[in-house]
Amino acid sequence: KSDYHPKRYEYVYQNTHLRYEFDTFKVLDKSEEDLTIAGNPFSVVMLTAKKALEKSNREDAAQLIWKTDLVRKLKEANYEADKIRRILNFIRYYVHFREDDSLTKLNQSIQTTFKQRKNMGIEEAILKEVEEKSEKRGEKRGLFITALNAIKEGFNNATIQKLTGLPVEEIEKLRKEGLKG
Repeated sequence: KSDYHPKRYEYVYQNTHLRYEFDTFKVLDKSEEDLTIAGNPFSVVMLTAKKALEKSNREDAAQLIWKTDLVRKLKEANYEADKIRRILNFIRYYVHFREDDSLTKLNQSIQTTFKQRKNMGIEEAILKEVEEKSEKRGEKRGLFITALNAIKEGFNNATIQKLTGLPVEEIEKLRKEGLKG
């Protein structure tokens, strides 16, 4: 609804009245120039949302044009690869194409724009996230092993905490587990 622009929320139950007043930001009221902020990747996200909300941009042909334009702007902004991947996935899937062929054309445009041999798809982002989580788990496991070895050597909790950064509660738990095993 084009005239919808809430600035407060009210709730009344019996004799209780709750009222929130707040400033709002309406993307549709902003021009593309207002939303384009150099060096701010979020501005690309806001442009994507604005384009998606405009009725004239919902057909596949129009979507393909504005999404391709946003991809070009991303390239020109020289953001780091990880930010570009995440924003590209947002651009790809925030508003769905009706035809799979349109998504294929967008992906080809992205590959051409970034001179890639393969698509910077959501799969890569998921794989990277899984790798990062695995690394964190491996680091945590290493800390536990270090703490267990320090316990076996007779180190006190304060020293083990300094060495590993583990909370004392975790160290106590490892101490008890170590005595059982």
